[in-house]
Amino acid sequence: MVEFSLDEDDERTGYPVGILPAEMAPRFVDYLNSRGFNAFSRPGFNGKAKVLVHEESQVPRAKIELLRFGSNPYSRAYSEAAWERGAKVDGQGGPSSWATGLMLRLSARSTVTWVEILCVLCYLWWVVDPGGAVGALSLGAAHDPLGADAYRLVTPCLLHFGLLHIAFNLVMWEALGRPLERAVGALRVLLLALCVGIASNLLQIHFVPAGTFGGLSGVVYGVIGYLGVLSLRGQLPGGANFPRGLLLVSVIFLALGFLIDGIANFCHLGGLLLGALAALTQGRR
Repeated sequence: MVEFSLDEDDERTGYPVGILPAEMAPRFVDYLNSRGFNAFSRPGFNGKAKVLVHEESQVPRAKIELLRFGSNPYSRAYSEAAWERGAKVDGQGGPSSWATGLMLRLSARSTVTWVEILCVLCYLWWVVDPGGAVGALSLGAAHDPLGADAYRLVTPCLLHFGLLHIAFNLVMWEALGRPLERAVGALRVLLLALCVGIASNLLQIHFVPAGTFGGLSGVVYGVIGYLGVLSLRGQLPGGANFPRGLLLVSVIFLALGFLIDGIANFCHLGGLLLGALAALTQGRR
C-alpha cells in the first residue's frame, strides 16, 4: 500500500514522503498534522495520492510514520486525528463529503464499547420494567419490520433476560470483537454487527414467529463465523486472534441448542452462517 517513489517536480511545492491510495492519504495527512508536521497531499495517477511536507527536516520522521500507518491504517489514532481536525480530509483544508465525514465519525468511536453500553442500559431497563423493555425492543409476528417497526430489526440484540445471559454475551463480544476492531476498524465491525444482527433476527422470526427472543449471541456467533473462516484460510488480519477449536465448539453447542427449548437457535445459526459468508467474500476479494 505504501510507496516511496515520487517525481522530482514535487520538490518545487514540498518535500516528498510517499504515495498512498487516494482514499487513505487524507487520513494520514491529518494524522501528521495533528503530530506537528506541516503536511499536505497532491493527486497522483491510478487512484494514488502523493504525501508531502513543507519542511525538509521533517521528511525522515514522516517516512517512519508512513511505515507505521501502512501496517495498520485503520487504527483509531488515524481516525481520531481526522475527526479532531474537523474531518477536513483532502489534505489541503477542503471539506469532506457527507459520507466521508460520517465514516470518520463512526470509525473514530469504538463500536464494541457502544454496543456494550447499549446492552447494559437496555438490561437495566429490563430489570426495572421487564414488560416495558420487552414491548419496546422485541420483534414479533405482529410487528412491521419494513415500516414503523424497522428499528426492531436491531433492538432484540440489545435485549437480555438475566445477568448470566448478558454477562456471557458481553464477555464473548469483548474477547472477540475488541481485537477485531483494533485490526480492521470500528466501522467494519459496526457493519458486520448490523448485517448479522438484522439477518439473524429475521431468520428467527421467520421460523419461530411466536415467542420473545433477544440477546447479542447472534452477533457473537457472526463474529465467531467470520474470524473462524479467516483463521482456517490463514487470513486473520494483524492484531486479531481466534482461539483454536472455538469454531468447532461453537458449531457443537449450536447443534445441541436445537434439542433445548427456550433458545433462539435460528439467530445463532443465521449469525454463524452470515459471518462465515462475509469472511469467504472478503477472501475472494
